[in-house]
Parts: sequence; structure tokens; C-alpha cells
Amino acid sequence: MKFLSLKWGKEYVVAMGDTIDCVSLIMQLSKKAPLLIPVQAHCMATVPSLFPKHAAVDFVTMRNFAHLPELEREYETLNIHSDETKTVGIKGHNDMIGLYMAANLDYSKRDEHCPIPTQVKHVVQLKVPTRPYAFVPEGGSPGTYFVNRKYIDPSLDIIVPPKNTPMLQWASIIEHATEIHCHITSWWRLIDKIPTRGKLFMHHYARQSSIPINEFEFRKEWEQLL
Repeated sequence: MKFLSLKWGKEYVVAMGDTIDCVSLIMQLSKKAPLLIPVQAHCMATVPSLFPKHAAVDFVTMRNFAHLPELEREYETLNIHSDETKTVGIKGHNDMIGLYMAANLDYSKRDEHCPIPTQVKHVVQLKVPTRPYAFVPEGGSPGTYFVNRKYIDPSLDIIVPPKNTPMLQWASIIEHATEIHCHITSWWRLIDKIPTRGKLFMHHYARQSSIPINEFEFRKEWEQLL
């Protein structure tokens, strides 16, 4: 088994949203050799559920970022390290595109190898409310990034998932939501990969990003709120 080290420039790629976007990459690489994936402790409730049981993938909880070099020394390591300068000017998630390039994988075909839409069928789902509702995931730190309620239809109930909840168990609630309101967080990267029926709203003001808005690669039609 090889320890998988993903880096964009000097930064390790282990955040929840980045991991969601790297599932396809990991699945493809794991066909060549079994992989050990570092996972932040608060993400461990979700990350293993993104992969099918037959996948040649195992997981290790990282204590902190200083733990990652230790793991690289402990295990034979597969290094997928991206040079960020090679994706300058490319529209989309430059860090993700760079990683796929470094792994010699076709980023445009990532959906063909992504098991997430199938995996939600293997996770026990939370009960869908009977009253119309808005799903409002305010990121990994509810209360830190705030979605202004003035943008939400006042006739709707509001559902805010708790911090560090297993994300796939919300798939049915996400699918049947009348409205979904996100800021730039891991949730929208999941939501873009699973079925939805309601209106989608992206609240950029709630969490500022260094990435220009026109360079985000949204897979669905999100109304952009600045």
C-alpha cells in the first residue's frame, strides 16, 4: 500500500471540498496500487463513504499538517505534486486541474470515474421533511460564514446541517430542497455531483475567495449573489 501525497505547490490537498473533487483521481490511481489516504479528523465521518467498499483505498487520520511528512517517511509514497504555474490562465479549479495533470489523468473525464452519485444509494438517508424547505449549509463552521436570510423565500423552513456531519446522508434532503443556499465551501462541490430539483444560490459575499468569480467551475446553474 502506498501513501498518497497530493500537493498543489507547497500546500497539501486534504480539505473536504478538495477531497470530494479528488475522488475520481484517487479511484483511478488505486487501480495501479492500493492507496492510503490522509484524512483530517473532522472529515472522517464523510470521506470513507465517498468510496465503494471494493476500492483499494484505506484511510489514516492525520493529527495535523506536521503529521503528513511523518507519514511520507513511514510509507512508500506516491507523490502527486502539481506545479501551480502550469495552470495559470486556465478557467476552473486550477488546483484540481493541476493535480489531474500531474497524475497524467484527463480532468475532463473525471465524472466517468466518480463513484459519489452511486455511493449515496448505499448511505442511510435522513428523512425528507414534508414541508417545503431551504437547505442552507453554512460551511464547516456554522456561525462563522453567514448566509443572509433575506435571500431565502420566507415561506420555506430552513435546514442547516450541523458541523462535521456525514455529508452523504443529506443527499435526499438536498435533492428535494426547494432552494439551496451555499457559500464557497465543500458542500457545493458535493451538490454539483448529485441530483437536485430546487433553485441553487451561491452567496459569494458570505465567504470571500481569492479566486475570481468568473473562474469558478460550477457544474449546475447557480444564481450568483455578490
